Amino acid sequence: MTKEQAFKDCLWAFLFVAGSMTVVMIVGFIMASIGTLEQKWLINLRDTCGEEYDVDENGLLLANSSGMYIGTVAKFASVFGLFGLYVGQVLFRYKGFGRLDKEAFTSKKGLLHQVIYTLLIACIYQSPAWLRD
Repeated sequence: MTKEQAFKDCLWAFLFVAGSMTVVMIVGFIMASIGTLEQKWLINLRDTCGEEYDVDENGLLLANSSGMYIGTVAKFASVFGLFGLYVGQVLFRYKGFGRLDKEAFTSKKGLLHQVIYTLLIACIYQSPAWLRD
């Protein structure tokens, strides 16, 4: 892989990720500005999920509708992690460290080594939920 090809591949990947993130953000902000949350949805969220909402003088639940869409945008931002993985693979190929096949990622320590790393990655992935709970 040449330097120009590696740069071109990374640029296209970035444009794809940035473009999809931009579309999600624009749609989210439009929905947050024109969308309304129905009272039955808020009541369902309060009763089943334990969400807490302020109540106005008429007894209606008040919610910040933009929070739902901003939360979706924040979750979608994890796609940049996949972009980083792709750039790492392109760099792997560009530097000529080997082929991208199953032998390229096989641990020399064996199955136990792979299981330990898998458990460690799963713990890191789950740690925010564990800390929240």
